[in-house]
Amino acid sequence: MSIKIIQILSEEDIRNCFERKILEEKFEAHSVSVSQRMDLLLEVMGNPAIAYASDIPEEEERYEIIIDTFLSGVWRETSDI
Repeated sequence: MSIKIIQILSEEDIRNCFERKILEEKFEAHSVSVSQRMDLLLEVMGNPAIAYASDIPEEEERYEIIIDTFLSGVWRETSDI
């Protein structure tokens, strides 16, 4: 994770977001790129393996899959948080 992002948004800040709008506002307020957003979300979730139905989708589609997984909360049930 980028040092700049760690200083601005802690894992706890992200982990405690349960609504997409709030999460997106935090990312946008700190100019976090889509690629960085994916990295942050995956790290907070414990770096789960993400399976795609076919070929690896475009970045925006991957982001949608990752943020949907994050917001679903399934990862919270299997982590030690």
